[in-house]
Amino acid sequence: MRWISFQQADISKNSFEALKEFASNNLGDDVSSKHFIPRKKAIAFVYVTNDEVFRLDQNYFIQSSGYNDFSGGYKRFYKLIPEDMLKSEANSVILQFKRCYNIPDGTIMLVQIQSSIIEPSTSLSSSRTSVTGQGIHTDGASQAILVCLERKNVSGAENSFFKDLNGTEKIGKGKVLNEGDAVLFRDNELYHYVSPALPKDTSKLMRRSIMLIHSPADMFLNGTTSKENSGGTRESFVKLRKEQGGEHSNHLDLATSTGKVQLRQTPDPEYQTRELDIEVVQTTRRNNSYDACVGTTSEQMLRYSKTTLGKPLVKISPSCSFVSIFNNLIPLFTISSRNQTVSK
Repeated sequence: MRWISFQQADISKNSFEALKEFASNNLGDDVSSKHFIPRKKAIAFVYVTNDEVFRLDQNYFIQSSGYNDFSGGYKRFYKLIPEDMLKSEANSVILQFKRCYNIPDGTIMLVQIQSSIIEPSTSLSSSRTSVTGQGIHTDGASQAILVCLERKNVSGAENSFFKDLNGTEKIGKGKVLNEGDAVLFRDNELYHYVSPALPKDTSKLMRRSIMLIHSPADMFLNGTTSKENSGGTRESFVKLRKEQGGEHSNHLDLATSTGKVQLRQTPDPEYQTRELDIEVVQTTRRNNSYDACVGTTSEQMLRYSKTTLGKPLVKISPSCSFVSIFNNLIPLFTISSRNQTVSK
């Protein structure tokens, strides 16, 4: 089959509703999502023999940091998807995936069911509107299927595909997956991306639930790389494996610093890579964070702060990696406490 195929999920209405209900009420926490939209997840390693699905008991996976510099390279533990659900409600989707790619019996696959959730009236920083915490990427498998189980009060979260890791060669147009929609793609021959998401109505719950399957998934059992996927990864400023190992970044103290701060792109590269210099005009310490007025010049600072930021001060916290994104003037660029260089 071709690289990308948009289809309807091969599933009965009752089975679909059961998976949707499971995604709404029975997933466990995903601690990695503290850097993006809060997410819940359950997983299962499975294999199929004679159209019957069997589950392994391993309740974690390790994605190589060679594919995911953000959250790869360490054991990520999750709640297990019940085996009876894999054999019944999820069975037809697993077999649809297997048939489309002629996946041999006994091949290890990784099934994930996850929900991205923003509670009513929740205020999230712009850096946490990312759905995955990654930009354009490959997951490290050969084939994948993504099925939308629920899309409730969601603006954004559009799926796109690219020929290159930098996103200069987009494949077709981006597409929003609605409930029941599926997309199958060759993970080792292209790169994929999902755009940031926000609630349409901030007074109501936002939830986007998906079922995701990868094959082969042997490498996710122990964190190795696949001989069939050499896609690589972009460097991430946040590396969760270092946090897990107790490593901490050195934070720049802006209390007495004025001068130029070099801004680098966030790990959500929807826009071309570039660097800017802006002037830190003023800093004021408040508790354990700093307020700073910024602009290309002090004369232009006030205009930028009003039209772009909506307020005269931008909070810079030494305990955060990504603090404030300039959405309009500097799309998807951030003041990062990990990556600032200040010159007097």
